Amino acid sequence: RATNASQEGSVSLLGDRSPRDVRDTRMQVIWYMYFGMLICVVSTMVWMDKRAVMRGQGTGVTAGTRMDPISVWVDKVLRFFFFWCLVSPLCIVTTWWLAVPLMLYVPSYLDGSEKTGGRPSEFHKSLFLWHMFKRRMNMKLLVTSELDPNAQYIFGLHPHGILPWGGVLNLATNVNNSRKALNGVDFHFIAASFCFYVPFYRDLLLGGGICDAARVYAERLLCSGKSIGIVPGGATEALFARPFDNTVYIKKRRGFVHLSIQTGSSLVPVYTFGENDSYNQLSDSIPGVVWVKKRFQRVFGVSLPLITNFIPLKCNATTVVGSPIKVEKNLAPTEEQVDALLHEYIKSLEKLFDQYHDQCLPGREKNFVVI
Repeated sequence: RATNASQEGSVSLLGDRSPRDVRDTRMQVIWYMYFGMLICVVSTMVWMDKRAVMRGQGTGVTAGTRMDPISVWVDKVLRFFFFWCLVSPLCIVTTWWLAVPLMLYVPSYLDGSEKTGGRPSEFHKSLFLWHMFKRRMNMKLLVTSELDPNAQYIFGLHPHGILPWGGVLNLATNVNNSRKALNGVDFHFIAASFCFYVPFYRDLLLGGGICDAARVYAERLLCSGKSIGIVPGGATEALFARPFDNTVYIKKRRGFVHLSIQTGSSLVPVYTFGENDSYNQLSDSIPGVVWVKKRFQRVFGVSLPLITNFIPLKCNATTVVGSPIKVEKNLAPTEEQVDALLHEYIKSLEKLFDQYHDQCLPGREKNFVVI
């Protein structure tokens, strides 16, 4: 009798709640779990940024004071955790069967290709999508001097723009036959480490041979005889990207110059005229805009320009590759040597801008600003 009574009590308790209430409670628990996981991931990313574990200098010729990157298994666990936090809401609002194909994608997501040279593919570099971008942005490529295919270069791409479509597509894909234009120089662009944490977007980067920008991996590419392309202004420069603006953030960017001296790689200034014309941003005068941008950049290491258009605007994007600056190898350069080479690089970039501005942006005012 006691057992029957307890069962009846349980039934009555459950009977007090409709199936809809039970389902809603379960959904609330799931969402609480999701937001808890998300907070853990963000907290971990903040820790990683403060400890510089995603930008370790490595143990080779450029070894410095920062610690090495996190171990392979810690990196994989963190990536899987981050991946699950991103895709689980999609499974919740649609169907859990969607988790099956997503789990099949996980091995590719965790393979670490960005640390070893990407997955360059001629098929990927010739996709119709890139040719659509070329037509919309009227992309052109101009190389001002012949490059030595056996030499090593560090290409400095300016400006970053919201996304450096013009510069990267002109040089990393086949839309303008860049390999022939660069005389067969084997090089890889490098991008912020966090870009490779974003599912599917990472595959677009890897297909173009784009690699992780952590110092140890850039060093590894150069030591293997390859050249690299870098956007020195990075996330900070993207925040200045507005139509008709030509602001370059470089005076405090000494790392790529330091790496150039330590590996003896020539520096090549590259400027894409019209890159900033492809997107509009919300004005910084709007309350909260600057705070959101700075907090996002601090946590994730990439910028969050608050754009008003998702599809790039029609513009004329012409990438001009300047003349190489010869660099003598020195494993222990002084601060004065680094500053002198950076100053020479900036002067070369300014000269490149002045020389080709009227040809690439006719009728525009020369408003080149270096900060």
